[in-house]
Formats: sequence, C-alpha cells, structure tokens
Amino acid sequence: MISIKRLLDGQRDAGDPAFFRVASLLLEAIAIHAVNCDAAQFAAFRDGVRNIRLEVEQAESTAHALLLSGEAVHSMEVYNRGIEAFVRNQGQEFRQIMRMLSHSLLEVSQASDTASAKLRQIEKEIESVSRLDELALIRARLNESLHALAEENARQRKQASALTGHLREQLTAVCSKAEHHLDPVTGLPDSAAAVAEIEEVLAGGGGRGAVYVAVFRLERLDAINSRYGFAAGDRILLVCAQQLAQRLGAGDKLYRWRGPALLAILQRPVRLQDVRLEVSRIASKRHEELIEIGNRTVLLPLSCAATTIALLEHASSESVVRTVEGFLQAFAHEVRER
Repeated sequence: MISIKRLLDGQRDAGDPAFFRVASLLLEAIAIHAVNCDAAQFAAFRDGVRNIRLEVEQAESTAHALLLSGEAVHSMEVYNRGIEAFVRNQGQEFRQIMRMLSHSLLEVSQASDTASAKLRQIEKEIESVSRLDELALIRARLNESLHALAEENARQRKQASALTGHLREQLTAVCSKAEHHLDPVTGLPDSAAAVAEIEEVLAGGGGRGAVYVAVFRLERLDAINSRYGFAAGDRILLVCAQQLAQRLGAGDKLYRWRGPALLAILQRPVRLQDVRLEVSRIASKRHEELIEIGNRTVLLPLSCAATTIALLEHASSESVVRTVEGFLQAFAHEVRER
C-alpha cells in the first residue's frame, strides 16, 4: 500500500514503484482516450501528456511526480475548454444551418400559415435545447411537420396540375374559335375579328392614343375573276395582302374585310392628315404578278384605292362599319361609272 504521508513528505523508497506505474498508466489512458474533435489539437494534447508521463516515470521523488501530474491536469483542463468551445461553436453552426434550411423550405414549399408557424416554433426550441431527450422529442415533432408539409405540397401540385389542364382546355377552345375567324384566301383574321378589335379599342377610349382604320380596296379584282377565274383572283388578293403586310408597321394589324377589301388598324401618335399621307403612299405602290393560267403565264397589275378613318371619332363599331362600307360602295359605283 502507498503511504499518503510519505507521498506528501516527498519520500520515495523501494516500496513505492507501484505509484509511479499507476501514474504512468493513468496518464497514458488520458492521452489515448481523450475526445478527438480536432486532429491537430488532439495530437498536440496526446504528445504533451505522454511527455509528462515519461517525466513521471523518471521522477526522483513522489513530490516531483505530483508536480508533474498537476501539469497534466492543467493541460487536460485547457484541452477540455477547447473541446467545449468546439462543441458550442458546432452547435451554433448546426442551428444556423437549421434556420437556413427552414427558411428555404418555407419559401420553396409555399407552406400554409399553420405549417410555417410550426416550423418556426421548432426552430426556436432548437435554439434553447440542452438535453438529449429534448432534442429527440423535437426531432419527432419536426418529422411530423415535414410529413404534413409534404402532403400539403402534394395537394398544391395536384391543384396546379388541374388548373393547368383547365387553362389548356380554355386555350384550345380559344384557338379553335380563332381559327373560325381566319380568312381562307389570305390567312388573315376576317371582318368579325376586325370588328371585335374595333370594339375593344373604342371600349378603351383614349387609352391607346390615336388609332386609325385604313381601308384598302384592290382594283379590277372583279374583272380578273371574270376573265381568268376565281383562282387567279384569289392569288392576286393573297399577293396584295402580303405586299400590304410588308409595307405596314410591325405593330399594325391587317384584316380581310370582304370582297376586294382589306382593313388595317394603325396606332400612330400623329394627326389624321399625316396618317392619310402614309396610307396613300402605301396604296399607290403598284406591283405586277405573274399568274399561271392553264398553259400560259399572265402578267397582272396590282393597285389599290384607300381611305383612312380616325377610329376614336366614332361612338360605336356600327358607325365605323357604316363608314367603311360607304367608302367601298362609293368606290364600286365610281368603277361602274367609268
């Protein structure tokens, strides 16, 4: 047995070798089994304790050995403070990661107010948790909240899919309806589409600024139909529509009215006189088109007469239509009089 009195008195005799052996084993155990959180810090602590162990084994007295053991205790205290700081900082980092994941999850999932409140409450509880059983309880609650959130997201996806299908059906119906308002000869929207656009402009008042209607009437189309057939007339009408579309602005809308007439809706920040000059220049440009008729080729001229109407000067679409039809009838009468 080791005498406490002899240890305190600093005496070492032949009966004390077990003391130095026990001290050496304990120091080696501390060096080997210390918590390893940081490899570099752990290696430095282990090597330092082993150096103290070697000094204890070579100590000349128990007093010297006790002094060296005090150094080992201090070294272990410093190392453990570092471990505590590491664990504390790691916990703070985990909490920050949890906070970031929670916020991102709420933003991406479009969670309801109830689900959002539950996740935020769990986030607050994680900030103050101190016992392992408390953390296990929070983990179970978090699992329940995430499961409910997944179900809610599935429901939202189902609703979004149903809404997408409904919108697709509506779009298909609108496109199908729009196809019925296309002129089969030119491919342009027909007079019904033109009237609908005129009504929309009139309903908006001056919201679009100055809007004008340009009416183009292809000359000699009736004569071409009579002499060369309707296929030749349709070809001439199509070429005329293509020429006008190229001459008009990118934002202008061109329609097939009826017979030899085409109608354009123009938005211009200028006076009516200026727009009339522009429309007149467009209509006055002549073009000749080669048409295959049977086994021969015929060169047919294209020319237009045109008029311009200030759309917002009219109270209704009916008034605009009467003005357009009045121009076309007057032109037809003038052609018959020639």
